[in-house]
Amino acid sequence: MNLFLKCPVCGGEIDMKERYCGMCGFDSVTIVDPTLESEDNLHHEFNAKTKTRSLLVVILMIFMQLSAGGVYWWLTNKATIAGISENQPAIETDNSLNTSKNVSDLTRAETYLPKPGVLAKFYQRYPNGEAGVIERISANIFTDNNILSEVDLILYEGKNYGYAYHFIKRSDGVYIISDQNPEDIIPSLKNNLRPGLQWEYHDGTGKTVWTVLEMGKTIDLGFINLQNCLLVQEECNQADYKKIIYYAPEIGRIMEKTAIEGDWLMIITSLNSIDPDQAAKTIKLWAVNHEQISCQGD
Repeated sequence: MNLFLKCPVCGGEIDMKERYCGMCGFDSVTIVDPTLESEDNLHHEFNAKTKTRSLLVVILMIFMQLSAGGVYWWLTNKATIAGISENQPAIETDNSLNTSKNVSDLTRAETYLPKPGVLAKFYQRYPNGEAGVIERISANIFTDNNILSEVDLILYEGKNYGYAYHFIKRSDGVYIISDQNPEDIIPSLKNNLRPGLQWEYHDGTGKTVWTVLEMGKTIDLGFINLQNCLLVQEECNQADYKKIIYYAPEIGRIMEKTAIEGDWLMIITSLNSIDPDQAAKTIKLWAVNHEQISCQGD
């Protein structure tokens, strides 16, 4: 029996296996429950809600939000299930990440990609108002250093689920490719970054526009201060929504919020380092289509 979400834009039904509405292209992950508590109660909220996490949340976690919210992706294939070692030792927060003020050129898109071997954990909110933990790992799995890969992982009822994607470095910026849809190449960040810079993507049914809001911002996450952060607004005209994406040099995306209400959609909660070779091995388990993604740089 299929389960459906109701699209708040056109009223159509969204199959729980899909991320986007088949009628208007609305991204179901961007729905925010207005009754959610404040960020001050984040940990209390999470601990209470994880006890009642439903299968719907698991499916949405697998297809977690990438930085192309308005793009019309048909994610019809479930992520391949594979074993991931649960015996990795616990690692304390790596405070050596993003602590130097003399990082790479802040105007270049690749500065805001994570280093190979970055291990981060996030809280992610979902359309039914619940939250879940996602673990993100980055690595180079290609011989070409112009491609960096990430995987988002979740453990549910003893099984591991993952969703992989790849970042392509080009002369004009960085593009993102979902491993499940290697034919779709989406602009993630552009070079010559500066406040007011815009770029866009047309998917045939709508348009997504990104605008640089701020640069050089320090973000206090409680457990770490991240310097020289970049804030980018993403707006999809088809789904009529805006969100703000926070990037940190050499770490990548650290937080996402709704642009109007300011409610968090995703927030980083820990930051560590793991062996890059082990990270690459883990990503390859989930990047089942990575061999189709050859060097697509200039």
